[in-house]
Amino acid sequence: MRRAVTLVTCILFLYPAAITRAENAPVVWEAFFGTDGVTTAHRMIAASEGGVYIAGDTDTQDASFGTVHGGERDALVLRIGPDGKPLYAVRFGGSGDDRFTDVLETPDGGCVLIGTTTSTDGDARTSRGGTDGFIARLHADGSVKWIKCLGGTQDDELLSAAISSEGELLVCGRSKSRNGDLRANMGGWDAFAALLDDADGKPRWVIRYGQAGDDMFSNARATDDGWLLLGVIAEETAGNAADGRPVFRERPIALMISSENEEVFLTVLGGTGVNRIVDVQRTDSGWMFLGETNSSSILMPTPRGGLDVWLLHLRDTGTSTLFQRTFGGSSDESAHSFLPLDYGETVILATTLSGDGQVTGSHGSEDLWILSIAATGALQWQQTIGGGEPSTPAGMVRTQDGGYLVAGYTASQDGDIGFHASAGATGFIAKLAHNGNLIYTQPFSYGPSSSIHTMIQAMDGIYVAGSLHNGEAETLFVAKLDAD
Repeated sequence: MRRAVTLVTCILFLYPAAITRAENAPVVWEAFFGTDGVTTAHRMIAASEGGVYIAGDTDTQDASFGTVHGGERDALVLRIGPDGKPLYAVRFGGSGDDRFTDVLETPDGGCVLIGTTTSTDGDARTSRGGTDGFIARLHADGSVKWIKCLGGTQDDELLSAAISSEGELLVCGRSKSRNGDLRANMGGWDAFAALLDDADGKPRWVIRYGQAGDDMFSNARATDDGWLLLGVIAEETAGNAADGRPVFRERPIALMISSENEEVFLTVLGGTGVNRIVDVQRTDSGWMFLGETNSSSILMPTPRGGLDVWLLHLRDTGTSTLFQRTFGGSSDESAHSFLPLDYGETVILATTLSGDGQVTGSHGSEDLWILSIAATGALQWQQTIGGGEPSTPAGMVRTQDGGYLVAGYTASQDGDIGFHASAGATGFIAKLAHNGNLIYTQPFSYGPSSSIHTMIQAMDGIYVAGSLHNGEAETLFVAKLDAD
């Protein structure tokens, strides 16, 4: 299958006068995409040759992204060069709702996009019905190598993907189907993973895990000799609901599969109560997991109140821990992401509603919370960023001077954010020193309302992406910052 590559030069604009530039944040360029409707970026990754890939969706009716397929939304891929000019932009789909939620660069310079589709025509004409997984494999110039719908006649969703150093592609998610690519079903949603053939996208093998409740794999990572899958499994409890139906308790799991598709270990994480894993990083001695918990089990750290940030260091064997710690105060904390540093140290990006315990400097609402953790799991320093309205994190990167840039958005007009021209929310960039001291926080405002949703580190700089909100329209923006 071939598709014409659309060069999108007409949608790269200079920033309008209504924008409040982040004067301390070194902005190299800004670009805006989508002339009407809603264009959303769900995932942005760095390209090895500079610039970024963006996976998302759009309902714009103009031709700036190529052929409009109709339906609710079309899946969208953007490849933006290091100078801010789009190298290609292509939309995929049919008469239903189509979207890409993740993108990976392939060893040959192309990319793989995964998402979902409810279409049964157009690019998704091989769909078997309901919601299916939607996968596109592109060459380096943006032309199509293959398109694949993965699933059965019930609902199936792809949630994550990973590519090995040899170029093997593993996708994972959840499924209700018992036919098609996924066959059996244990009840409710089942967790599944599939290794796909690079030539045509057909599954080489499929694994399913589950019980009678709702289960899923939400995160896949390639390892030197296999795959790590993170997800949730629903365990049936001893009691029943008032209507006699069984009651299930969700528990996070980590499953290691060898390159020969053999189970290396399956570990259930956490204890009683709420346990969530949101990010994972490889370490020299195992795996570091970040999440939140309020568990009070004997093997868990003593809860501090509400949900706490949860850091768990699991050994390579998957059967024992090097340490696990919780951080927070008497209210709720929520984990976003973390950066592993040299010598086993870690810096965490989270949010907090607390003003006590380990949290100092609270602004009275939900703040961004940045924590530095030693190799032993001890808290070294913490910093809050926010104002009188809730703040939402977008990402965090390390700068060349050893400090940090943190991105997010908020409606606050006070505190660390200060006054800004936007009537609603504004994106913001904050700079922290290596010891966590706040150097500056600057609004990154566009028009009536805007938000930053993601920030990534690339070889050629730092990139942020977000949305400009103007009535019913939502325009995608991308900005490049100087890595210094």
